[in-house]
Amino acid sequence: MKVTIDLLNQKLEEQKLFYELILDNLPVNLFLKDKNGRLFFANKATLKFTNKTIDEILGKTDYELFPAKIANKLNEVDNKLREKNITQINAIESFERDGKMVYLYAGKVLLDPTNPKE
Repeated sequence: MKVTIDLLNQKLEEQKLFYELILDNLPVNLFLKDKNGRLFFANKATLKFTNKTIDEILGKTDYELFPAKIANKLNEVDNKLREKNITQINAIESFERDGKMVYLYAGKVLLDPTNPKE
């Protein structure tokens, strides 16, 4: 029985690494937040965009990563998702960073693993 459990755990870990590899190499910013708005996953594109390491980004909120104006807008969109139970909102935001205009396109999906939607 232990061999079967060990094999199952190995397969689950392989699947997890496979999915992380796919997400990490997408050419778009992809990050996941908990219900308190703290990041618990960020792919390479997000790290490059924010100019942060994974250790610097995990557990942070939008207010700790972006200028207040952008963080306010991102949180406004997050709140609309929660309040209206909307599944996706797309928005384009722009702001200046290091003397250059930066454009942020956000497609957001509200996922609740405790209450999956059909």
